[in-house]
Amino acid sequence: MAQLRLGRKGPLVWSYLQLAVSGAATAYVSSFSAYCVFRFLMGMTFSGIILNSLSLVVEWMPTRGRTVAGVLLGYSFTLGQLILAGVAYLIRPWRWLQFAVSVPFLVFFLYSCESLYHILQKRKLARPPVFLVLHQQDIFPFLGSEGGWLPESSRWLLLHGKSQLAVQNLRKVAAMNGRKEEGERLTKEVVSSYIQSEFTSIRTSNSVLDLFRTPAIRKVTCCLMVVWFSNSMAYYGLAMDLQKFGLSVYLVQVLFGVIDIPAMLVATTTMIYVGRRATVASFLIVAGLMVIANMFVPEDMQTLRTAQAALGKGCLASSFICVYLFTGELYPTEIRQMGMGFTSVNARLGGLAAPLVTMLGEFGTVLPPVGFGATSILAGLAVCFLAETRNMPLVETIEAMERRVKAGLSRKDAEQKSEDISLQQLGASALKETI
Repeated sequence: MAQLRLGRKGPLVWSYLQLAVSGAATAYVSSFSAYCVFRFLMGMTFSGIILNSLSLVVEWMPTRGRTVAGVLLGYSFTLGQLILAGVAYLIRPWRWLQFAVSVPFLVFFLYSCESLYHILQKRKLARPPVFLVLHQQDIFPFLGSEGGWLPESSRWLLLHGKSQLAVQNLRKVAAMNGRKEEGERLTKEVVSSYIQSEFTSIRTSNSVLDLFRTPAIRKVTCCLMVVWFSNSMAYYGLAMDLQKFGLSVYLVQVLFGVIDIPAMLVATTTMIYVGRRATVASFLIVAGLMVIANMFVPEDMQTLRTAQAALGKGCLASSFICVYLFTGELYPTEIRQMGMGFTSVNARLGGLAAPLVTMLGEFGTVLPPVGFGATSILAGLAVCFLAETRNMPLVETIEAMERRVKAGLSRKDAEQKSEDISLQQLGASALKETI
């Protein structure tokens, strides 16, 4: 819930520090209980990094550029998986490996806090022990929307009455995009009129109950709970059982990463030209069929089994990235972070269920693949009940979401509607628009 009060950027930068510290502590501790605690903190923080990063991407990108930007974020996961295989091969002791993958987040944290120096100057402190001197009100400004290389979401700032900071960020982005004159024409008066037209019905506070309070939001939440749970369970069910393929675990890790490249390329194309709903549903159903078909392949045909599993994993990884983007577009800005966080919890529950389903293999070898495959197909069918968001402008409030559903806003009308605060005309290419 921190994102609702502190925005997107602050919790994101803080997550970098927490992941670096908890990761390094995991490599140092000798107690298994302490190891589990720090691993829990790492998993919790990692979700915060993903959700806040994607929220910033969705809320800053123009409508036609969101797809490519979201998938490029997914390619960073693929690149990380490939690098991890190489690093794990070179660094065999697990403690040093854990430390090696945790240090970069400390670098990200320090790089994100370039205005920390100015805070210390205001306090006229020469060389103080930083975290012993700074109070909470001092820490969050340099994690917030003032300065730094990563601006806070202007949508969130407007939603919380910080119009002056929103105008500053919009002008900064306009200057970076070579549209300084358009940015200068944005004034507090223009922003105030936008707030009055869009945010008049916003609630002063939100709770998880808002995800179920109204019909349209309730339908979205229930479908996404099934999708995130099933997608996560099937994905981790494949990823955690690499040894059964009879190949080097490092080689299989690389293969599972390489297959994501063409799979995400196909996902990008279909999301741009076909739509989110058809793309996610197709990938989930194909992945489920691959998992189920794999149990009919003889054990001695390891190459075919590995290829089918890699294809299934590529489809699940691509659908995961698409679902992140799809979820951000389905929820209104007012509860976007809450919705993404709640559905992400269901993904964590799916990850917890994956090893339990794998253990069913002790009672019958067909039970795990049937379980993973069936849940993936079920998730694909659940996606069909969601609304299409391709080329749709983001909705700001719950009431606006309900009005859109009741009015039956057509895709053609949505495509003709421009962003409410635009800094440039949309180009012909989604990739060009992203850049």
